[in-house]
Amino acid sequence: MYTISAPHIRRAKLLLRLFVVSAIGLVLVCAFMMKNSSVSDMTEVAKCPACYGTDFCATIESGGVHLYPFLSWFNAKNVFFGRTTSGQKVTLKKLGHNHELDELDTFVCRLMGQPTECRLSEVVWRLDDVQTAIFNTVRSNLSLRSGISFCPVVDPKQIDDLVDRVARHSKQTAYKTLLINVLTMFVLNPEPVILQAFPAEDGWPFPKYLGSCGRVTAQEYVGSNLGYYLNSEWRTRARLALQLLKIAQRLTFHDQHFSLYLTDVTAENLAVDAHGTLKVVDLGNVIIVDKNPPLSARPEGWKEKHSSDIMEECENCFSYSQEDICGHRTSDHNYYAACQFLSSSGWLRDPPEDVRRAYPQLPELLRECAEPQREQGRYRAVRQLIPVLANVTLAAAI
Repeated sequence: MYTISAPHIRRAKLLLRLFVVSAIGLVLVCAFMMKNSSVSDMTEVAKCPACYGTDFCATIESGGVHLYPFLSWFNAKNVFFGRTTSGQKVTLKKLGHNHELDELDTFVCRLMGQPTECRLSEVVWRLDDVQTAIFNTVRSNLSLRSGISFCPVVDPKQIDDLVDRVARHSKQTAYKTLLINVLTMFVLNPEPVILQAFPAEDGWPFPKYLGSCGRVTAQEYVGSNLGYYLNSEWRTRARLALQLLKIAQRLTFHDQHFSLYLTDVTAENLAVDAHGTLKVVDLGNVIIVDKNPPLSARPEGWKEKHSSDIMEECENCFSYSQEDICGHRTSDHNYYAACQFLSSSGWLRDPPEDVRRAYPQLPELLRECAEPQREQGRYRAVRQLIPVLANVTLAAAI
């Protein structure tokens, strides 16, 4: 029988104490640094109007936002978490890594024909036609880190529509200032443009946009991501699956001018709020299709409904053709993305016996949605899946 000698035990205890003391020290240092680092230190508001806006500055500068030290210290992609003095949880984003923010400064300086290091707050005002600069940025796909694409063509009316939607939510901002803000966001990451053009207040399944201060945007903190619910009670998962399908439906059909197609549906990019409402919390990968492009820009087969297929070379992975999605006024891509997620994650596995008896067609509907075997099969499967899941969750609520 192997025994541990007393010196080894003492050494192990000493190492354990050192580890605990070091860990506590690290936590205290991090907490101290975060406590003494206010949100206003991060805003870079002096670079405005080459920033995201200033409508949230009063809240930040008055000390109205307090960061959660541990969540904010160990953050990724310059994303911070906190709470306002009124108790609202918020997510603060700088929209990119530090080196990408430096690249943004360089881009703006070069756009104005200046050295790579220039005084942004002054030179950016010399830009005469900001709307054209926005259009050229989007058309040339010059965004530094966003996966947002516009198609089938980038049309000035399309961009003007989005800018007008943002303007309706920024009425206190001078129009040229607003345009420069929008240009800055399009260059780095237009997620705040999407949040304002398709606002949560109008029923869009996104976090509520709270405003910006310099190079920091603020939006509501939604809650735990969808992965937290993977092992929840079956009807809870069914309720969330129903919401995911309805999100796919809304993004595709609700707006008269645009369809928004999600290209990265993962548990990390979806979250559930305190009321059990599912929302898309990362809009960094979206295809925006103009439903009414100029006649000359409409591809052959534009009015035919498109169906996304799994590519042969992409077994057991999520694949799609952006060209095909952009070549049709309507695509089932959002349904495809939703059902592929539900299928690959086993989200609706092991339904209760009463559900299996009442809805024996449920597994087949899910398979047809994920990999349709009939023409337009995915559309038909979803038309049946939504009422089935609604009935299941309604029965649980009664």
